[in-house]
Amino acid sequence: MRDHGLGTLRLLTDDMLLAVLGLLGAADLCCVVQASRAFYVLGHHDSLWRDMVVREFGETGFLFVHTWK
Repeated sequence: MRDHGLGTLRLLTDDMLLAVLGLLGAADLCCVVQASRAFYVLGHHDSLWRDMVVREFGETGFLFVHTWK
């Protein structure tokens, strides 16, 4: 599933893909996860959303409730 779902990007490691996805904003990430099952799994990685929330709102500008999304 991973190789088929990622196409040419299958050559990148999961860590590299997560680093690239970490550069996206929330709206773009929501679009990418619709491209394939592989991107869906990678795009819902908790650390991606955590880093995005902290980057956008700072360490204290939000209230965490069960999920970073």
